[in-house]
Amino acid sequence: MRAVKSVLTAAGNLKEKFPEDDETILMLRALLDVNLAKFLSFDLPLFKNIMGDLFPGITKPIIPYTELKDACRTYIVNNNLQWNEHQISKII
Repeated sequence: MRAVKSVLTAAGNLKEKFPEDDETILMLRALLDVNLAKFLSFDLPLFKNIMGDLFPGITKPIIPYTELKDACRTYIVNNNLQWNEHQISKII
């Protein structure tokens, strides 16, 4: 039930930020945002296929997150860590 509450909370937050957007897209985005980081890379295609079955014809809008990506990249480089795109997508 905690997972359901997390998704509903995320969907509510998105609805507050984007009140004019389609609720179906906001719900899909909430489901993806809450759950994607929990899956291993080989489970992602299965999860995305399930989401495609639940929301046929709906695609998640691509959000660039440029400021967040730049901040993550700066932090990683400043702390002498190795940067890679997959790591940044997991952070987001």
